[in-house]
Amino acid sequence: MKIHVRIEQIVLDGVPLSWVDAPAVRLAVQRELTSMFSEPGATASWRSANVARVDGSPVHLSRTSGPRAIGRNIARSVGGVVKG
Repeated sequence: MKIHVRIEQIVLDGVPLSWVDAPAVRLAVQRELTSMFSEPGATASWRSANVARVDGSPVHLSRTSGPRAIGRNIARSVGGVVKG
């Protein structure tokens, strides 16, 4: 099975990151989603194979969260909604 995920935009309001952190956040989101969707049985509970928009659950971060931790938390939020 092939899974194609296209994320056009991630909006981070009030997060203490700069534009130079964007690649690290992007890579962390990609790696975490790949890991989540590669787990055995990961697709069994999916609500839909065609999702136009996903509003993830709130992501709680500490003031010391770095780009990788933020990216992982975003992916878990989005992945949790998609997986149901």
